[in-house]
Amino acid sequence: MDNELLFDLFTKTINAAEILETDQELVFKMKETLKRLPPLQIGQYGQLQEWIEDWDNPEDHHRHVSHLYAAYPSNQISPLRTPELFDAARTSLIYRGDPFNGLVNELEN
Repeated sequence: MDNELLFDLFTKTINAAEILETDQELVFKMKETLKRLPPLQIGQYGQLQEWIEDWDNPEDHHRHVSHLYAAYPSNQISPLRTPELFDAARTSLIYRGDPFNGLVNELEN
């Protein structure tokens, strides 16, 4: 989740600075840092990986889904732009035992 938050913070700050034509040195540093962030990845079970290493276990039904921030409330993952990652986010919710799939419905709308 921390990488997803940084991605949003940096891309929105870069966009604002470029519109305002200011802070060129900061923009450069943020762009360089963005290149070093690990990409969102799909794990061995078809889930959106929570960690850089593929440590997820589909039998672990805890309710923690913060690693899905990229799908909601952010928009880094969408069914139109990133369908594979979107399906992986859905799989994560199913494995986590979301009984109503409420977030899945929210993501699809």
